[in-house]
Amino acid sequence: MIKVIPFIYEDYDDLCANTYVLIDDLKQCVVIDPSKDNENLVNYLKRNELELKGILLTHGHIDHFKGIQRLLNFKKVEVFISFDEEEVIKNPYNNGSMYINGESYSFSGPFSYLKNKDVINIINCEIVALATPYHTIGSMSYYIKDISCVFTGDSLFKNSIGRTDFPTGNKKQLLPTLERLLSLPGDTKVYPGHGKNTLIKNEINIIKFI
Repeated sequence: MIKVIPFIYEDYDDLCANTYVLIDDLKQCVVIDPSKDNENLVNYLKRNELELKGILLTHGHIDHFKGIQRLLNFKKVEVFISFDEEEVIKNPYNNGSMYINGESYSFSGPFSYLKNKDVINIINCEIVALATPYHTIGSMSYYIKDISCVFTGDSLFKNSIGRTDFPTGNKKQLLPTLERLLSLPGDTKVYPGHGKNTLIKNEINIIKFI
């Protein structure tokens, strides 16, 4: 059985971004969006004797990958991201770091590239990559049918959606992306990049306000 362990941060300097650890029954794990640059996540993996198998990024904004190098220093693993998102994460203006505190911050890989409906089999479950662009050009969500959940980054929140006015954002892609996410089964649990969890069925009406 897959467990989801959330790391919910409330530090406004890091834009309160969420990190998630997926753990299978063999104590293998993946990390989704290592947002915080501190030792808490690494210490958790060590303390629970978890084997890190990979890192999944929903998109390339600084508040979703700031802790990636610290995690890779602990263990070198594959970093999964959409090919289209490379221009975001590598560029301090596109990834937002220059706007938050004026620091030039980026990550240049190496990456394992994803496209829509690719299946990732690095722990004991299938993780399906869903292309969900609009917030950024290559935003990805990650769907796990076995436990009926989806990790949406900044593409869908509880009672809200992501912005389209950042570099590479595209308002024209907003509706198709929401339709893709909202077509998932209604009881699918949504783990967003910021804020609290929700269910797909609770967000169906959000499309009326687009």
